[in-house]
Amino acid sequence: MHFDHEGHVVVTPREWQAGLANPGWLTRDVWLVGTPWAFPTYAAYREFRAFLADRLGVHPNNIAVRGSTKIGFSISPKADKVWLAMRPESDLDLAIVDPDYYHFFERQGAPPDLLGHRHGLPRWRFGLVCGQLAPRVEGGRATRGAS
Repeated sequence: MHFDHEGHVVVTPREWQAGLANPGWLTRDVWLVGTPWAFPTYAAYREFRAFLADRLGVHPNNIAVRGSTKIGFSISPKADKVWLAMRPESDLDLAIVDPDYYHFFERQGAPPDLLGHRHGLPRWRFGLVCGQLAPRVEGGRATRGAS
């Protein structure tokens, strides 16, 4: 594993798989650092996080990109997706780690596990449309938006 000149973490599927034996290393040195592959430059990533943070009312450091757009390939357990390179149409998976934001959604009726869609609960998603950030939820309702 190494970083390129824009701060992208360059890790191979083999390195990732070997890293499963050391989750601390994966989290600390691969998953949470560097420029996500969805952004060509660190400046573009920083600008995106600033925009999103402003719209959501959270600190930019409380926003993390995860999934294939972070490391450049899929780690999905599905045999037809695992190790596939990120594509232009890949989803941009985000994690927002902010107690106030979490409690807002909790008050709106969101399940404590916002990844509850794996258990048949609503899946919270956001759509960026014309510079507007609007949450939508599959299987439920959401009301917080930015304009």
